[in-house]
Amino acid sequence: MKSGSDYSGFFPFGWLRDFQGDNWQIFWSKKTGHLFLKATAKNTLVKIGEAPDWAEAKKKADFLMQNPDSVTIETADC
Repeated sequence: MKSGSDYSGFFPFGWLRDFQGDNWQIFWSKKTGHLFLKATAKNTLVKIGEAPDWAEAKKKADFLMQNPDSVTIETADC
């Protein structure tokens, strides 16, 4: 589990509540431009897209919160 300081440069944008049996917080990484969902109960982090800047990330996060059915979460065996 990462400590709070390991998430520097990550910007939280909101939540998908009761989505696929969990509450997921939407984050954007300034360093990579990736959008992520982080599950609270399952402690899972999933990349869901990309945004070149904060404004675009905010726009995408707002869309996801209004349209949670548009989110596709795929798991992969590594």
